[in-house]
Amino acid sequence: MCGAPVSGKAPQVASPPQELDLLPVEPSKGPVFEQPPGVAVAPGASRPQGAPPGRRAVDSRRGAASHTGGGSGKFVLVGVVLAALLVGFLALKFCGGGPETKIVGRPKFDAALTLYANQPRVENLQVTGVANYTFEVNALDGDVLIGVARRSPKDPATPAALKRLPEKLTLLRKGETRQLTGKMETGSYSWIVLNEAKKPAKVKVKFTAQ
Repeated sequence: MCGAPVSGKAPQVASPPQELDLLPVEPSKGPVFEQPPGVAVAPGASRPQGAPPGRRAVDSRRGAASHTGGGSGKFVLVGVVLAALLVGFLALKFCGGGPETKIVGRPKFDAALTLYANQPRVENLQVTGVANYTFEVNALDGDVLIGVARRSPKDPATPAALKRLPEKLTLLRKGETRQLTGKMETGSYSWIVLNEAKKPAKVKVKFTAQ
């Protein structure tokens, strides 16, 4: 090698140029959701953000079921309350649980009486509610008329007035015993023993109301 200077350093070799990735960067894709069966998506339509369609449908059905179940429970509770009220009403009506019966007067009477000629014996009662009565008379000596009638204590108690009452008096002959039963509702009542004869009559009277 004529005329070329000799150097102790090794010659430098040029490094090849670096390659640059100039490919376009694809935009990041959002979460990929599986298409639920039977749900069609129009072309070009975007999927709404949030829970997957299948999950949202399930949540919607759960919410509807929960709402329906709550309403059904209220209806059941109302039905139970109404049934309880109906049973209580029927029990009060048919088992004697109505208003308390009150009787002013002598609801119990048991005695022997002597009635003089053309003399009545009248016992007045004031009833609130409903009372059942038993009126038993034994004609020991003489004939008498007996009965239980609705009347006011202020009404006349003469033999003629008592015989005109709507509840007709029953004739009881000497030696006979008669028992009358019935019901007295709220109002004024009287039990009656009337001697129309011209001589005294003796009777045994037993009256009970409750």
